[in-house]
Amino acid sequence: MRFWLSGIGFTLVLVTLSANLAATATPLKSTQIDRAIPRNAIAQQRQSTPPLTNSQTVTGIGVEFLLPSRFKAGSPADKELRALFTADAKQSPITASVMTIFDNSGDMQASAVAIDNSRRENLEILLVTTVSTPSTLSLEDMQANFDRASPNNEFVPVKTGIVTIGSRRLLQIQGNLNIKGSQAKVFMGFLKEGDKTFQLTYVYGTPNTRQALPVFEQIVRTFKVMATSDPATPSK
Repeated sequence: MRFWLSGIGFTLVLVTLSANLAATATPLKSTQIDRAIPRNAIAQQRQSTPPLTNSQTVTGIGVEFLLPSRFKAGSPADKELRALFTADAKQSPITASVMTIFDNSGDMQASAVAIDNSRRENLEILLVTTVSTPSTLSLEDMQANFDRASPNNEFVPVKTGIVTIGSRRLLQIQGNLNIKGSQAKVFMGFLKEGDKTFQLTYVYGTPNTRQALPVFEQIVRTFKVMATSDPATPSK
Protein backbone atom coordinates (compact mmCIF):
# COMPACT_ATOMS: atom_id res chain seq x y z
CA MET A 1 0.00 0.00 0.00
CA ARG A 2 1.37 3.41 -0.92
CA PHE A 3 -0.10 6.67 0.30
CA TRP A 4 0.52 9.60 -1.98
CA LEU A 5 2.28 12.65 -0.51
CA SER A 6 2.16 15.78 -2.59
CA GLY A 7 4.40 18.80 -2.40
CA ILE A 8 1.74 20.71 -0.47
CA GLY A 9 0.80 18.10 2.04
CA PHE A 10 -0.83 14.78 2.79
CA THR A 11 -3.47 14.30 0.10
CA LEU A 12 -5.44 11.72 2.08
CA VAL A 13 -5.84 9.36 -0.83
CA LEU A 14 -4.90 5.82 -1.61
CA VAL A 15 -3.06 5.71 -4.94
CA THR A 16 -2.36 2.04 -5.46
CA LEU A 17 -2.75 -1.39 -3.87
CA SER A 18 -0.70 -3.59 -6.15
CA ALA A 19 -0.94 -7.32 -6.61
CA ASN A 20 2.66 -7.60 -5.45
CA LEU A 21 1.88 -5.93 -2.15
CA ALA A 22 -1.21 -8.08 -1.77
CA ALA A 23 0.82 -11.21 -2.34
CA THR A 24 3.50 -10.28 0.17
CA ALA A 25 1.25 -8.85 2.86
CA THR A 26 0.84 -11.04 5.92
CA PRO A 27 -2.68 -10.83 7.40
CA LEU A 28 -2.65 -9.74 11.02
CA LYS A 29 -3.87 -12.02 13.75
CA SER A 30 -7.23 -11.09 15.22
CA THR A 31 -5.59 -9.90 18.43
CA GLN A 32 -3.39 -7.53 16.41
CA ILE A 33 -6.09 -6.15 14.14
CA ASP A 34 -7.93 -4.32 16.91
CA ARG A 35 -4.92 -3.46 19.02
CA ALA A 36 -5.85 0.22 19.04
CA ILE A 37 -9.64 -0.16 19.27
CA PRO A 38 -10.75 -3.17 21.39
CA ARG A 39 -13.79 -4.97 19.99
CA ASN A 40 -15.97 -4.15 23.01
CA ALA A 41 -15.06 -0.45 22.71
CA ILE A 42 -16.06 -0.50 19.03
CA ALA A 43 -19.42 -2.08 19.87
CA GLN A 44 -20.14 0.50 22.56
CA GLN A 45 -19.22 3.30 20.22
CA ARG A 46 -21.59 2.06 17.52
CA GLN A 47 -24.53 1.70 19.91
CA SER A 48 -24.19 5.27 21.18
CA THR A 49 -24.29 6.92 17.75
CA PRO A 50 -27.68 8.54 17.02
CA PRO A 51 -29.19 8.59 13.51
CA LEU A 52 -28.97 11.84 11.54
CA THR A 53 -31.83 13.87 10.09
CA ASN A 54 -31.94 16.51 7.33
CA SER A 55 -29.86 14.46 4.92
CA GLN A 56 -29.31 14.60 1.18
CA THR A 57 -28.53 11.91 -1.36
CA VAL A 58 -25.11 12.47 -2.90
CA THR A 59 -24.45 10.96 -6.32
CA GLY A 60 -20.85 10.85 -7.48
CA ILE A 61 -19.08 8.87 -10.18
CA GLY A 62 -20.31 5.32 -9.63
CA VAL A 63 -21.16 5.88 -5.95
CA GLU A 64 -24.10 7.11 -3.89
CA PHE A 65 -24.61 7.80 -0.17
CA LEU A 66 -26.36 10.06 2.34
CA LEU A 67 -24.76 13.14 3.86
CA PRO A 68 -26.10 15.99 6.05
CA SER A 69 -27.78 18.65 3.93
CA ARG A 70 -25.39 21.38 5.14
CA PHE A 71 -22.71 20.00 2.79
CA LYS A 72 -22.22 21.05 -0.82
CA ALA A 73 -21.60 17.71 -2.48
CA GLY A 74 -21.47 15.79 -5.73
CA SER A 75 -19.11 14.72 -8.50
CA PRO A 76 -15.60 16.21 -8.55
CA ALA A 77 -16.38 17.20 -12.15
CA ASP A 78 -19.16 19.58 -11.00
CA LYS A 79 -18.06 23.11 -11.95
CA GLU A 80 -19.78 24.93 -9.07
CA LEU A 81 -18.41 22.48 -6.52
CA ARG A 82 -14.94 22.74 -7.99
CA ALA A 83 -15.14 26.55 -7.82
CA LEU A 84 -16.12 26.33 -4.15
CA PHE A 85 -13.13 24.11 -3.39
CA THR A 86 -10.83 26.39 -5.39
CA ALA A 87 -11.91 29.44 -3.40
CA ASP A 88 -11.55 27.66 -0.07
CA ALA A 89 -8.12 26.28 -1.00
CA LYS A 90 -6.80 29.86 -0.92
CA GLN A 91 -7.51 29.92 2.82
CA SER A 92 -7.01 26.29 3.83
CA PRO A 93 -3.90 24.17 3.16
CA ILE A 94 -6.03 21.10 3.87
CA THR A 95 -8.54 21.98 1.15
CA ALA A 96 -5.67 22.71 -1.22
CA SER A 97 -4.19 19.31 -0.43
CA VAL A 98 -7.46 17.54 -1.22
CA MET A 99 -7.79 19.42 -4.50
CA THR A 100 -4.49 18.09 -5.81
CA ILE A 101 -6.13 14.77 -6.64
CA PHE A 102 -9.22 16.07 -8.47
CA ASP A 103 -7.51 15.72 -11.83
CA ASN A 104 -5.19 12.87 -11.00
CA SER A 105 -4.87 10.50 -13.95
CA GLY A 106 -3.20 7.59 -12.15
CA ASP A 107 -4.74 4.43 -10.75
CA MET A 108 -6.83 6.37 -8.26
CA GLN A 109 -10.20 7.91 -9.20
CA ALA A 110 -11.89 10.75 -7.31
CA SER A 111 -15.52 9.61 -7.19
CA ALA A 112 -17.26 12.15 -4.94
CA VAL A 113 -16.42 15.25 -2.90
CA ALA A 114 -18.22 17.38 -0.32
CA ILE A 115 -17.45 20.45 1.74
CA ASP A 116 -19.01 22.54 4.50
CA ASN A 117 -16.92 25.65 5.09
CA SER A 118 -19.66 27.71 6.72
CA ARG A 119 -17.76 27.50 10.03
CA ARG A 120 -14.08 28.18 9.51
CA GLU A 121 -13.22 26.70 12.91
CA ASN A 122 -14.86 23.44 11.86
CA LEU A 123 -14.10 22.94 8.18
CA GLU A 124 -15.55 19.62 7.00
CA ILE A 125 -14.46 17.85 3.82
CA LEU A 126 -15.38 14.46 2.41
CA LEU A 127 -13.43 12.77 -0.35
CA VAL A 128 -14.38 9.41 -1.88
CA THR A 129 -11.77 7.73 -4.06
CA THR A 130 -11.76 4.46 -5.98
CA VAL A 131 -8.90 2.23 -7.08
CA SER A 132 -8.85 -1.16 -8.80
CA THR A 133 -7.36 -3.83 -6.55
CA PRO A 134 -7.04 -7.62 -6.62
CA SER A 135 -10.25 -9.26 -5.41
CA THR A 136 -8.06 -11.41 -3.15
CA LEU A 137 -6.75 -8.37 -1.29
CA SER A 138 -8.30 -8.42 2.19
CA LEU A 139 -8.85 -5.72 4.77
CA GLU A 140 -6.29 -7.52 6.92
CA ASP A 141 -3.77 -7.19 4.09
CA MET A 142 -4.51 -3.47 3.88
CA GLN A 143 -3.96 -2.98 7.58
CA ALA A 144 -0.70 -4.92 7.47
CA ASN A 145 0.47 -2.70 4.60
CA PHE A 146 -0.64 0.45 6.43
CA ASP A 147 1.27 -0.62 9.53
CA ARG A 148 4.43 -0.93 7.44
CA ALA A 149 4.02 2.52 5.84
CA SER A 150 6.64 5.13 6.64
CA PRO A 151 5.68 7.65 9.38
CA ASN A 152 4.62 11.10 8.22
CA ASN A 153 4.65 14.26 10.31
CA GLU A 154 1.52 15.60 8.63
CA PHE A 155 -0.65 12.60 9.49
CA VAL A 156 -0.51 10.85 12.88
CA PRO A 157 -2.74 7.74 13.24
CA VAL A 158 -4.59 7.59 16.56
CA LYS A 159 -6.79 4.49 16.21
CA THR A 160 -6.99 1.76 13.63
CA GLY A 161 -9.09 -1.37 13.36
CA ILE A 162 -11.36 -3.51 11.22
CA VAL A 163 -14.94 -2.73 12.18
CA THR A 164 -18.52 -3.33 11.02
CA ILE A 165 -20.88 -0.40 10.48
CA GLY A 166 -24.35 -1.45 9.38
CA SER A 167 -23.76 -4.19 6.80
CA ARG A 168 -20.34 -2.84 5.84
CA ARG A 169 -17.06 -4.28 7.07
CA LEU A 170 -14.18 -1.84 6.67
CA LEU A 171 -10.71 -0.86 7.76
CA GLN A 172 -11.19 2.30 9.80
CA ILE A 173 -8.37 4.71 10.64
CA GLN A 174 -8.64 7.78 12.85
CA GLY A 175 -5.87 10.34 12.93
CA ASN A 176 -4.72 13.92 13.32
CA LEU A 177 -3.63 16.22 10.49
CA ASN A 178 -1.18 19.10 10.60
CA ILE A 179 -0.62 20.60 7.16
CA LYS A 180 1.34 23.85 7.09
CA GLY A 181 0.05 24.70 10.56
CA SER A 182 -3.57 23.92 9.69
CA GLN A 183 -4.84 21.22 12.06
CA ALA A 184 -7.80 18.88 11.76
CA LYS A 185 -8.91 15.35 12.51
CA VAL A 186 -9.77 12.63 10.04
CA PHE A 187 -11.73 9.40 9.70
CA MET A 188 -10.68 7.11 6.86
CA GLY A 189 -12.60 4.01 5.84
CA PHE A 190 -11.50 1.40 3.29
CA LEU A 191 -14.32 -0.66 1.75
CA LYS A 192 -13.92 -3.63 -0.58
CA GLU A 193 -16.37 -4.26 -3.43
CA GLY A 194 -15.15 -7.00 -5.76
CA ASP A 195 -11.98 -5.83 -7.48
CA LYS A 196 -12.34 -2.23 -6.27
CA THR A 197 -11.40 -0.51 -3.04
CA PHE A 198 -13.22 2.64 -1.97
CA GLN A 199 -11.56 5.06 0.43
CA LEU A 200 -13.86 7.39 2.36
CA THR A 201 -11.90 10.28 3.87
CA TYR A 202 -13.79 12.61 6.19
CA VAL A 203 -11.85 15.61 7.54
CA TYR A 204 -13.29 17.70 10.35
CA GLY A 205 -12.08 20.50 12.58
CA THR A 206 -14.10 19.96 15.73
CA PRO A 207 -12.09 18.58 18.67
CA ASN A 208 -15.12 16.50 19.68
CA THR A 209 -14.88 13.27 17.69
CA ARG A 210 -18.30 12.12 18.95
CA GLN A 211 -19.88 14.95 16.95
CA ALA A 212 -18.17 13.80 13.76
CA LEU A 213 -18.66 10.06 14.17
CA PRO A 214 -22.40 10.05 13.20
CA VAL A 215 -21.53 11.75 9.90
CA PHE A 216 -18.89 9.19 9.01
CA GLU A 217 -21.11 6.28 10.02
CA GLN A 218 -24.04 7.60 7.96
CA ILE A 219 -21.80 7.70 4.89
CA VAL A 220 -20.68 4.11 5.44
CA ARG A 221 -24.17 2.73 6.25
CA THR A 222 -25.74 4.24 3.14
CA PHE A 223 -22.81 3.79 0.73
CA LYS A 224 -23.80 2.19 -2.57
CA VAL A 225 -21.77 1.29 -5.63
CA MET A 226 -23.64 2.27 -8.79
CA ALA A 227 -23.27 0.84 -12.30
CA THR A 228 -21.20 3.01 -14.61
CA SER A 229 -19.91 2.34 -18.12
CA ASP A 230 -16.61 4.10 -17.50
CA PRO A 231 -15.69 4.99 -13.89
CA ALA A 232 -13.00 7.35 -15.13
CA THR A 233 -15.48 9.50 -17.06
CA PRO A 234 -18.43 11.33 -15.43
CA SER A 235 -21.79 10.68 -17.05
CA LYS A 236 -23.31 13.59 -18.95
